[in-house]
Amino acid sequence: MLLENKILSFEEGERILSQKKRSLSIEEESFFAFIKDGFLSYYCFDIAKIFLSLREADYFLHENEDIFLFSSFPFEQESFSPKFFLPKMLFVFDERRNECTIFEATSQEEIPSWSFPQHQFMETSFDEWEKRVQGIKKSIEQNKYQKIVLSRITQEKIAEEKNSHFLHYWENLIQVHQDKSHNNETFFCFSLGQQRIFLGRTPEHLFHQEGKNISVMALAGTKKNSSEKDLLSSAKDLEEHQYVCDFIEEKFKDKTGVLSSSPLFIYKLRTLEHLCRLYQFKSSHSISPLHLVEMLHPTPALCGLPQETAKEEIKNIEYFPRGLFGAPFGFINKKKSSLFIGIRSAIISFKENQMTCFAGCGVVRDSDPLSEWQETEKKMACIKNILQ
Repeated sequence: MLLENKILSFEEGERILSQKKRSLSIEEESFFAFIKDGFLSYYCFDIAKIFLSLREADYFLHENEDIFLFSSFPFEQESFSPKFFLPKMLFVFDERRNECTIFEATSQEEIPSWSFPQHQFMETSFDEWEKRVQGIKKSIEQNKYQKIVLSRITQEKIAEEKNSHFLHYWENLIQVHQDKSHNNETFFCFSLGQQRIFLGRTPEHLFHQEGKNISVMALAGTKKNSSEKDLLSSAKDLEEHQYVCDFIEEKFKDKTGVLSSSPLFIYKLRTLEHLCRLYQFKSSHSISPLHLVEMLHPTPALCGLPQETAKEEIKNIEYFPRGLFGAPFGFINKKKSSLFIGIRSAIISFKENQMTCFAGCGVVRDSDPLSEWQETEKKMACIKNILQ
């Protein structure tokens, strides 16, 4: 296998990227992944090698410290095995340095089927939603668990005249990146095979890692933008957020290093705001990014508490496997890794002219079914605007 990289000016990188994007076709079933996170943008094309296990991917990263793998994990293990792809070509744009690094991998290996599984989704009526929320609250009162993150989907038809090329939706998605009020969001789009894409605008990362320094986000509690006092004085949202903080602190308690955190603050988006606390862990030794995923995913922000009990309850009460929704994805290597959470997201099927939108919310003792339903509506609205 031949691995090489080169550094170009930002403008030269954009010129080459533009040519690659024009050659893409959703019908050809070639893999691609685009992620725009603040000053950094990643664009990868095609697969040079697929790693079939965590151990195999981890060994490759250890031996090739400058190479990135695209990684995607499922919410539940039954959905699909974690994906680790070495891109044939990866562009990394850094706006701060005004440069583009292109990584290329050449391999003679035959690439096995890489498509993500197709799931059948079912919409939930408000009556059914209300029953589930009330059932969860009753179980919380019986001390079966403390919190469950309940999710639902809606499906929208895509107008055929807008179904000519998937880049239409990516361009609609990143247009809002020009608005400074969206700087707290990460925009993403990647192919799933069988003429499908997964895309969204997530406010949440699982972790950023650079060397022995790890940043973990505790993001939970949601309100429509109004007054910060509304969220900071909400007992329900503060309780929901504290569960995430306690979980992160417990996970790092026995690790060798120093854990510190920011004060609690409001994480503002265009139409929503969340309670947030950022944790910094300075490890005394190297920690594999794949080990961090096993340690942290899924947090109570995406699943509930206790973790295993909540995962089992979600499986019993939701009518669909979450798969990519609420699960981590991103680019990892030995020196620097970023994994984001697939929320504010949707799957578009170009065969079926249909978009499936996902949203969830944390249900605790004081949750109100109508308020939680309305919260998921607001979250779905964040992604539905790309149909315009």
